[in-house]
Amino acid sequence: MPTPDNMTIHRTVRKDGRDYLNRMGIDQEVPRDMEEHLTNLFFTWHGPSVDVVDRNMYEVAKQQWQEHIEDTPYYSEALTSAMCCLGAAFEARYHPTFITYPKSLSDFFADRAKTTLEIELDSPTVATVQAMVVLSGHDIGCRREARGWLYSGMAMRLAFDLGLHLDMTPYVANGSISQAEADLRSMVFWGAYTLDHHWGYLLGRPFRTNLEDVTVQKPGLKSKRIEAQRWCPYGLPYATSFPAGLSIPLFAPLLSLHRVILSEIMTPLGHVLYGSSQTSKEELQRLNVEVTDRLLHWKENLPTPLKFTIDDYTIPLPHVLLLHMHYHQAIIHAHRPWMSKSSIQPQPQRGPGHAHARMMCIESATCIAQLLRIYEKYYTFQRINVQAVAITCSAALMLIFAKAIHHSVHDDQATLSNLNICFRALEEFGSSWESAKRAQGFLLHMQRLWDTRVRLHNSSKRLGSQSQDISNAAAETPASKRSRNSFTPFAGGNGHSYGSTGIHTESDSDGLDLLWAATMGTMPPSAQ
Repeated sequence: MPTPDNMTIHRTVRKDGRDYLNRMGIDQEVPRDMEEHLTNLFFTWHGPSVDVVDRNMYEVAKQQWQEHIEDTPYYSEALTSAMCCLGAAFEARYHPTFITYPKSLSDFFADRAKTTLEIELDSPTVATVQAMVVLSGHDIGCRREARGWLYSGMAMRLAFDLGLHLDMTPYVANGSISQAEADLRSMVFWGAYTLDHHWGYLLGRPFRTNLEDVTVQKPGLKSKRIEAQRWCPYGLPYATSFPAGLSIPLFAPLLSLHRVILSEIMTPLGHVLYGSSQTSKEELQRLNVEVTDRLLHWKENLPTPLKFTIDDYTIPLPHVLLLHMHYHQAIIHAHRPWMSKSSIQPQPQRGPGHAHARMMCIESATCIAQLLRIYEKYYTFQRINVQAVAITCSAALMLIFAKAIHHSVHDDQATLSNLNICFRALEEFGSSWESAKRAQGFLLHMQRLWDTRVRLHNSSKRLGSQSQDISNAAAETPASKRSRNSFTPFAGGNGHSYGSTGIHTESDSDGLDLLWAATMGTMPPSAQ
């Protein structure tokens, strides 16, 4: 074996961290009460939706590192700063007494996390993976998609490097590690996996994780945390419909398990859409049918604590609402490529066709808007995970399209109401996330563009119809006039009813179809 290089200088955060922070101008001493407040915000509003940090193990490891001066793989300064960074996203940009200007409070902690992370990468631990997963959300929310995508990918690489993908049962049996440590390793691996797949769909980039070598159990299957935790809405900015003093069970492992399953269902479709150009239209359609069936089965078989309907009068966990938003976004991802009549539809047409795809997308977008309305009622839009930005943008885009093809005042008013909640949500998200501002600007541009095109399309139709009426008037017979004045319910043809939504499409909407296809090529990452 090669001899070790004794001249190599190994950096550590304990020894070199303060010097590195000082060079970056971010070495201010963080007040203990501020750090506790920001980590409370993180664990309340972000942690359960990206379950990679177990609070009990984190607190024990933090005490071990800070008070007993012992290194531990389950705590790092980078992780603490990363959690404070996302916690600060729920606060004002600038603190009244802790001065970080011109950096926002969130960016200040993000820069601290990145600086210490650079040192930790010399000798990474489980906490390093956790810090990368948390930081990826911050950077993508701040429109630094490349860096956020890299952090997410690095977290997955490092998870494999540290063996987090391996079953630890034999090591628990022989006493090498505790069951709590094994559960944490499972939590971190699958948390990194689901978030990496979510960002892949968000950014429209290829992603694929070889699960053949993964032996670690999914979270929630045998976890003792199933009913051990309770949740309350810490740090609400103002009074809401959530009863004061109430706490409700937090089924974090169940949430994690069903997020993992949802990601696994969508993985084959994501690989084909973003990683392969060789798949035939027929094969893509077959895969889409399979994925849709699995999605519907996933929804139908959710355990009772995770079930929720719009008419449910129980108080839902915010993380359960977000899980259902993820489901409806998955339905949109599965059907959106088929919304065009001509783009990738097999010829001759097979399957339910573009009308069914439009129905599924618009109905899911409507459900997302309804879930947002409930979320605002109990928790406000100022306390929501960054992942909601992309979900809301996807829903709003579908609703703008629905508005363009509506033909009744009632449908149009319902769509406008749902669009209103999406735009209000993005407006409030924008106080924390730059990506929400960009998404809102894109959607407003598309709405103006589509409204203009629809008006031009309808004007040309009216002119063509008037010309046709004039030319046919002289040839009209009494029999044909009686036929025209009698009403016969329409059945069949190219028109399509969208069932409960009352949405109808026209057979001659080629202009809208071309506009839709063009739009898909200009979408920003937040709308993917």
